[in-house]
Amino acid sequence: MSRPKGSTNKSTNKPKLENIVENTIQNATIEPTNLLNNNDKDKFFIPRNYARSGVQPLWASSTTTSINPFTDEQIKNMLKNPYANYKQLQLVSEYLINTNSNYNTIVDYLSTIMTFDYVLYPFGITDNQTTVKNRMYNSARILSKMNLENVFPIMLKQAIIYGESYWYDLSDNENTILEKLPKEICVLSQIDDDNLWRMYIDCALIHPTKVYELPEEIQNAYNDYIERKKPKGKKKVNEYTFIPESYYEVSKKGFAIFIHMEKKAHDYPLLAHMFSDLSLLSNDKSYFNEFIKDDAVKSVHQKIPTDKETGVPLMPKEIIEAYHNASKENVGRNISIMTNPFEVEGISLDGNQKSAINVVEHDIKVIQNDSGISETIFNASTTNGLVYSTKADSARIYPLLYFFTNLVNFKIKTYKCQVKFLHINIFEELDIHESHRADLLSGGSRSLFMASSEIDLYTYMNLTEMEKLLDFDSMLPPKLNASQGNAQDLNPNGKPKSKEKDKADSTVVVDGYK
Repeated sequence: MSRPKGSTNKSTNKPKLENIVENTIQNATIEPTNLLNNNDKDKFFIPRNYARSGVQPLWASSTTTSINPFTDEQIKNMLKNPYANYKQLQLVSEYLINTNSNYNTIVDYLSTIMTFDYVLYPFGITDNQTTVKNRMYNSARILSKMNLENVFPIMLKQAIIYGESYWYDLSDNENTILEKLPKEICVLSQIDDDNLWRMYIDCALIHPTKVYELPEEIQNAYNDYIERKKPKGKKKVNEYTFIPESYYEVSKKGFAIFIHMEKKAHDYPLLAHMFSDLSLLSNDKSYFNEFIKDDAVKSVHQKIPTDKETGVPLMPKEIIEAYHNASKENVGRNISIMTNPFEVEGISLDGNQKSAINVVEHDIKVIQNDSGISETIFNASTTNGLVYSTKADSARIYPLLYFFTNLVNFKIKTYKCQVKFLHINIFEELDIHESHRADLLSGGSRSLFMASSEIDLYTYMNLTEMEKLLDFDSMLPPKLNASQGNAQDLNPNGKPKSKEKDKADSTVVVDGYK
């Protein structure tokens, strides 16, 4: 996140290096991108001081909703019509993400598998090099401030958990802030010309004590709804569409991510089909834990002496109780005492315990299979198997780049540039980078090489200018080798010349073999 506006250094005495870099790359002035329509310029554009405003304040108090576990039968009934039961399935997902380590691991794996590496390019190349360079520089600067590789996985994780997530862009010239909106008050409205999934805010569902945690645009819509005395009924959107009076369509600063990419009012969690298996695993693990405790209890039998003919105890009851209580007080907690006149035979439960373990192991295998994630991820035996498995797993998430690509392209639309996210996952990034490096020798793309190097384009551009300015080459001279020598030292084929005394024919017969 960039520095809040309130703390911006207004001094014109910038460091000399920064002036040189900006003068070198940025020779023309371009107005900052406008995230709204032209007629809404500067409206809801500059956020208040983020750390001290009513936007998600640090001191805001909130109550934690208690989530009860769901039975396997309840989950199966929900999945019969997942879109109708999206709220309940979201609660199940939220419960599992907090209590089930298997589910948590799978969600983290899917949400972080992509690198979000990208290439930036202008559309409509002109002959003016300065103009193109300026457009690229400003676009790269916006993308760098967004911190894509760290922010987008968090947004993706929210979408995987709940099936839908809603966001509001509070960015301006100095701040880059993407705020998550409560899904309870949002509903999909349309997909606009920029392929942004827009949303309505239901003002009737906003709690008066929470309204100040929302962006100013939504606060204004809520206040307008209250001033109109909370009208009922519906209002006309077009000839065929009517929406409740409490609905307000958020500007293009608001956008949604729908995990199944269906044009429904709401969506349900991506891994909802696994919830029944995860519930069974939790139940079987609880059963197994109790089973182990019961099986670990050892019994000590104290046989009472009795008359062989009548079976009557030969000791008074008071004495028997005293012996029993004395023994009970001096044994471990997993040892029980039996005091009776009967013969006791021990029965081993090893077979039953092994069966209980197999039930838990079976549940885990079923979950791994139903998740759709390659089994090699959990039990990697070969390197190649792991590589191909991660390729298959990441292919499930790549379609969701659609949302992030449209968002980024909209933000840099003013500069006539766009991005393309590369299909690279975190396990193959190094290999792909090495492949692009090898391609450079045969005229390969420099952009692809930079994109896979874990450094964004804006950083690359500034690093390059800085290294030229400070003459890093003189501080870190490369060692001379066959590929770097000059024409005087090397033959045309790159091999160093032989010394004059070594130019004799190597086939000359030596004295010993005359």
